[in-house]
Amino acid sequence: MGTPAYRKESPNFLQPIIQAILGQKTIDTVYHAQYRNETTQRKIDPYYLVPRDQRFYLIGYCHSKQSIRTFRISRFQKAEVTDQDFNKKPICKDADLKRYEQRY
Repeated sequence: MGTPAYRKESPNFLQPIIQAILGQKTIDTVYHAQYRNETTQRKIDPYYLVPRDQRFYLIGYCHSKQSIRTFRISRFQKAEVTDQDFNKKPICKDADLKRYEQRY
C-alpha cells in the first residue's frame, strides 16, 4: 500500500488546482514522487481531478515528461496557478478519460 505522504504542514492545493482546471491555466508545482523518493519542479496542464480511495488525484499533461501523468494531490509541496493558457491534448478528450482511469 505504501507509506502515507504526510507532512507537518498540509496545505490544501485543491482550490488552486480547481481554479486552474476551470481557467485552463498551467500550474507550477513541486512534486514528490514517492516510489523514486525524488522531489521535482514541474509545470502541469491540469485536466481532471479524480477521487479514489479517500484521496484526490490530478490527471494532467506534465511538461517535463511530455506526457499525460497522474499525480496524487497530497504529494504536492507547491501548486501555483500561472498565467499560461493551455488546450487539452487530443489524447485526453472526455471519452478517453474513462479508459485512462481504468488503467490506473
